[in-house]
Amino acid sequence: QGAGACYNFETNWKTKAEIMHQFRGAYATRELVIRSKRLLEEMLIVVQDGQEIGAPESSSEGCKDDRVFAGALAVRAWINWRIITSV
Repeated sequence: QGAGACYNFETNWKTKAEIMHQFRGAYATRELVIRSKRLLEEMLIVVQDGQEIGAPESSSEGCKDDRVFAGALAVRAWINWRIITSV
């Protein structure tokens, strides 16, 4: 895989949980430093309820989880990149 490689993976409830746990792990171990106040605020409202992970359903602007999932996908891509480039 060279420069410009495109990572492609399918998400479902199982991979979504894995991706979110990787995000939490990178943050907890300080591999990931978050400086966005809004992202940190969103992280506080994301919960896992059975197989569902996300912010509770709400029309409120303050109850979204888009930044959290974008961050989690970025961490997943970074992990995959590290695996590919270490071979």
